[in-house]
Amino acid sequence: MYFLLAFLMHVPVASSIAIKTRLELGRGSNSNATTAGKVFFLFLADDSLPNEEIWIRFFATAQRGLDFEALVHCRNESACKQGVGSRGLFQVISTVPSKWCEDLVSPMNALLQAALSVGGAASGADSFTFISDTTVPVKPFKTVSQRMALDRMQGSSFCVAPKADWGILDSNHSPVVKHSQWLTLSRQHASRVVASRHRMRNLMHLATPDAVEETFGGFMTNAYQFTLGKVFGRIPLNGCLDEYSYFASVYGFRDGGDDKDVWQTPVGVVGQLNMSDSISTQDFQGQCDTFVYWGYGKQFSKLADELNADTATGLELPLWGHPAHFENLSAMSLKNLYKSDFLFARKLDSRSVRAVSQGAAFLSLPDAFDKYVFHEA
Repeated sequence: MYFLLAFLMHVPVASSIAIKTRLELGRGSNSNATTAGKVFFLFLADDSLPNEEIWIRFFATAQRGLDFEALVHCRNESACKQGVGSRGLFQVISTVPSKWCEDLVSPMNALLQAALSVGGAASGADSFTFISDTTVPVKPFKTVSQRMALDRMQGSSFCVAPKADWGILDSNHSPVVKHSQWLTLSRQHASRVVASRHRMRNLMHLATPDAVEETFGGFMTNAYQFTLGKVFGRIPLNGCLDEYSYFASVYGFRDGGDDKDVWQTPVGVVGQLNMSDSISTQDFQGQCDTFVYWGYGKQFSKLADELNADTATGLELPLWGHPAHFENLSAMSLKNLYKSDFLFARKLDSRSVRAVSQGAAFLSLPDAFDKYVFHEA
């Protein structure tokens, strides 16, 4: 424990936090930039890819090995190899032990390690983006590839949660930033994560929710965590290890005594994280590539409202613990997703409709994505 605390207190803050949105950087979905890197799509799945045919249509305009790689980690490796692995587009990697929320970091790290081992020329513009099995692309491949290449000029992309969900490191009161699991890493940062993959696995037990410390104060909170907390259980962070460890692995920890309101990048490139208790920190910050609706967040709620305004669309938000999933989709839904600033959307799972209305007729989901997303004018 002593050595882990020592490591956590001395991790250097790395460069280039890419946390401005694409709109702030003046880039839209029809960017004319050329792609200089390859996109590695890293899928986390159970025993299949329920939206596999949609992804096959998405990859149809690209070349595996040159433009992209698609790697899949499944809890049931044999089932995936018989299904998605047989199509030639997806590489199913060896399964490693995992458990929802408690340890999704191991399969994520295994995907990164396998991706970094793929042959071919490596580029600093390469992107390594995590995708769930219930995620679908809502832009054509060319748009996704161009945006990713531009983004890697800034660093990695994190969708940072509101500050109330962050943590405070017990040892030195450094902020522990919470972010979406569906993040994108640059090649440099992916290599850094893999090199340090055995560290910080105990991070959830070394930090306290920021909101709790704000309410009860650092002294009272630490007194409980280090005494009664050992008997009755610590006050846990609001989230899972994969939602805290990657930002910490890439950027380290800021000095807890640093009371500046903005965390600037050391080399001064575009990118900053607002640290103050202000209106901006009550919402998501950074770059959110995947639309995943938890019931809050301005950019997420705006799109959710647009989708729900269409009576042919059903976006159901569970009472607790899980994000919304699509029950129904319409042509208007797909058009709204396409026009948004998101690259991907979830959850489109086994409960979702398998066809999209088009007047009196119906299109299969792959056909609908072809028509309204991948070939949208």
